Amino acid sequence: GVDCELCHAVAAETQIELDKTANSTEVIELSRRPAADKGKGQYNKGRAIKYIDSEMRVTDALQEACKHLARYKLATAGGFRALANVRPREDQAGDEDLADYVDRESPFQGSKLKELCEEMVEDSEGQFVAAVRAGVALSTVCYGSSASPCGAERPECVAGTYSRASPPHAGSAPCWPCPKGTFQTAPGATSCETCPEKSGTAGTGASTAEECAPRCEA
Repeated sequence: GVDCELCHAVAAETQIELDKTANSTEVIELSRRPAADKGKGQYNKGRAIKYIDSEMRVTDALQEACKHLARYKLATAGGFRALANVRPREDQAGDEDLADYVDRESPFQGSKLKELCEEMVEDSEGQFVAAVRAGVALSTVCYGSSASPCGAERPECVAGTYSRASPPHAGSAPCWPCPKGTFQTAPGATSCETCPEKSGTAGTGASTAEECAPRCEA
């Protein structure tokens, strides 16, 4: 499966949707909210809360995120996997760094990803709501226990890779191997170093400058 990769993609897309309503002034009427100081079965009428503070805002964002997951495809390189946004919207940069690694034959794309997203949201909606209320990165939902999509611990990216995570988790998973012609000697990096002129690496994931070998001139 692609549970971990899917979780990161859902978190990223949901954050984009939440950002769109960050300044919302909409108010929601709650006509059937239980009254704390009344008997069981009695309700306050006419109570309202701000949409920006509501659980509905998060669930709406999650639903929109799943629609956009149909734009993604699975990318693989050197034992690493990620879901790449290959058809970004106008307000997105897309995953250009993953474009050369997309597996066009993978079943994990289009409507299949949308379906898997909806299943994940059904199981994890409460965790996403809690993350928003706590003001933490949505990708924290992907970690925390052995049953989490990505496992209990969020690992630091090793040498030869770079982190694709946004702050405050930059330097940690999700990680991706350095492309051909680049290297990274340090763990927890957010980019890779380019090999000296007229040199390159034999493949991806170079972790030392010595792997930059002179290229044969045509």
